[in-house]
Amino acid sequence: MSKSILSSTPEVKYHEEAAPTDFAAFKTIVQSRRTVRGFEAEAIPDSVVEEILDLGLLAPNSSNLQPWEFYWVKGADKKRLLADYCMGQNAANLQRL
Repeated sequence: MSKSILSSTPEVKYHEEAAPTDFAAFKTIVQSRRTVRGFEAEAIPDSVVEEILDLGLLAPNSSNLQPWEFYWVKGADKKRLLADYCMGQNAANLQRL
């Protein structure tokens, strides 16, 4: 009988200590998170959006495959077109774009 590749776990020699964590602050953030469906008309500075996207890239995922793509839509015409593609969903309401 041949040996299965699943019969043993490869030895991993890499180890990194976890960063110190303020558990109470983390718990507060998790317990207070909400989905947002209404937005202010004020534009978010590009530097803030870029930082948010950079942080999003750090989200854990299976085997570090990073199975996502981000599209930053800036033009009003493109936003209207995307709202149409969303078939009238409230989250893509044109009044909010």
